[in-house]
Amino acid sequence: MMKVVGEEGTAMPDFVQYLKAEFLDEVYLQQDAFHDVDGASSADRQKHVFSVIHGIMTTPLTFKTRDNARQEFLRWQQIAKDWNRIPMEKPEFKTTEEKLVHAVEQHRSTGEEN
Repeated sequence: MMKVVGEEGTAMPDFVQYLKAEFLDEVYLQQDAFHDVDGASSADRQKHVFSVIHGIMTTPLTFKTRDNARQEFLRWQQIAKDWNRIPMEKPEFKTTEEKLVHAVEQHRSTGEEN
C-alpha cells in the first residue's frame, strides 16, 4: 500500500510494522554465507537470536517522525548485523545483544501516545 499512497499516506503504526518486517528480513532471514559465524549458526544460537528478534517484533514502539523511525531501525539493523558476526561464547555477544535491546527499549510505547 505504501507504493500506492506513499509513506505520508500510511499511518504511523503501519509504517512501523513495515520497518519491523524489513528489520526481520535484514537481520534474521538473510545470512552472510561468506562469514564463518553468520553463515552457519547452531540451532541453539538460532533459537536464542530468534527469541530476541521476536521480542523486538512484538514490542509496541513509538517515534516522533517517520524519518526518526527509519533512522532508528537502520541503527538497530547495524547493531544486529554486528551481533550476528560475534561467536555466541564471546562476552561481546551478550553486550551487543544488550545494546540492541536497550536501543529498542528507548522507543517502547507507553500506551499514552496517539
